[in-house]
Amino acid sequence: MVRSIAKEIGDRRRDWDDPLSLPESTVSAITRGTAILLSVPPQKLQKATPSVHIWSDASDRAVAYLLQQQQQLIDGRLWEMDIQIHIFFKELFALCSAIERSFQLGHDCVSASCDNMAVVLCFQKGHSSNKAANGALSRTFSLIPWTQIDVRWVPSASQLADAFTRGATLPQFPCHIHAVMRASLFKTSSPVGSLQQGQSFPDFP
Repeated sequence: MVRSIAKEIGDRRRDWDDPLSLPESTVSAITRGTAILLSVPPQKLQKATPSVHIWSDASDRAVAYLLQQQQQLIDGRLWEMDIQIHIFFKELFALCSAIERSFQLGHDCVSASCDNMAVVLCFQKGHSSNKAANGALSRTFSLIPWTQIDVRWVPSASQLADAFTRGATLPQFPCHIHAVMRASLFKTSSPVGSLQQGQSFPDFP
């Protein structure tokens, strides 16, 4: 059946304005197959609930990530990178490193906040137009499938990892999220910085 369709389509002499002509047996097979598919109840795609939330960021000289569970920061890393490396790759490497660390800690479904839209789109599409970026994505997806990684964009003012790429020292882990907030690391105009004492930072997850 497939061979006959390919032969019909591949005929260079055919008029492409004419409808595709297929043998009756092929049409019947397609009709039967379609009926079978339509008779199967649709299966609802079950996506696991993320067990950890990632905050990742990069500046000219440093990259950092934090791993959050509910109101606790359970892990994080801060390190320097060559100033000559493009910010896109620093942001991508920070997030990929955080996902790898999450996998090492036993998490197989994660969510993440990133303030670099190009990186966010790479994860939402599952690929990049850049060969090197695709290599990094492939390695990451070999640990945690693309469908189990939910990356969302946030403004830099709301990026929890931002301050650590600009000189702040990582806290000792685990620690409560308010320990970071009390350090006055965030701009008061941001949703994070505008939280009043006694209010809770959003749970992830």
